[in-house]
Amino acid sequence: MSLLKRIAKVLFSSDMEIDDMKELTKNKYIKKGRMPEKVVVYFSQHIGKESECCVSCGNHVKEGQVIGKASGVLSSNVHAPISGKVVEIKNYRNSTGRSGKGVMIESDGKEKVWKKKDAGNISSEKIIKAVESAGVVGMGGATFPTYFKMSGALKSRIKDFIVNGAECEPYITADQRLMEEKSEEIFCGIQLMVKATKAKHAYFGIEDNKRYAIRKFKGIAINHDWFLLTGQVGGGSRHTGLVKESFPPLKNCCGHRHLLVDRFLFHEEKDPIGEHYDRLDKRLSPLHSRSYLPW
Repeated sequence: MSLLKRIAKVLFSSDMEIDDMKELTKNKYIKKGRMPEKVVVYFSQHIGKESECCVSCGNHVKEGQVIGKASGVLSSNVHAPISGKVVEIKNYRNSTGRSGKGVMIESDGKEKVWKKKDAGNISSEKIIKAVESAGVVGMGGATFPTYFKMSGALKSRIKDFIVNGAECEPYITADQRLMEEKSEEIFCGIQLMVKATKAKHAYFGIEDNKRYAIRKFKGIAINHDWFLLTGQVGGGSRHTGLVKESFPPLKNCCGHRHLLVDRFLFHEEKDPIGEHYDRLDKRLSPLHSRSYLPW
């Protein structure tokens, strides 16, 4: 029995279904937080080697300025989240209990106003380089540098780019609020990712308990034949340029990554859990190098 099949057997040994419990926060708008008087920024916020500190005590830094330079292939730049004065550089204990080098910045109360830039005819390589310079890393736990994944996707000549908007975990609604309030910005990011990786299609999976987000992206998808959407928008029918179907019921918050791959790339409905994971176990190996990167 494959590892995935064993895990599935444990997770789905009963018919228990978990209420998503999203009512508490799903209608709470995103609010801007108060600017802190001081911040501590760690130089290890990614899976690779710790960034090299490039500021000194007494230096004045601007919001968005690089304060830690990447020092290896999987390392990443670290930036100042506020403008102000560097008052201390030492080892700090973080929320995990581990100690790591960081810098303390005392705010000057000023805030930078960021302006949108037109991507225009920017090349794939320049987009990837911009992501690398920005120090973007994954937020799923491994904090893998995003530029590295993008470079691999470009070299592998992927065909499909999948955006996972399922957010199946109970209580959590951060992605839902972003999809509802920042849909244009998200779509702009998808366009840049498609351009950077030279993917032929972009697929956006949204779980059917996020009706408003689905409606917003449905309006965007209709005008772009390379952009496909899945979600509870009625009927289960498929249309050119827009996929209309609903997700299978959520059980034990297992995540929808594999289900999204199966639905989008193989156009298959949900099977019994054991068979479903057994098929995916066999199929995902070639997909990693051909047309799918698990972002």
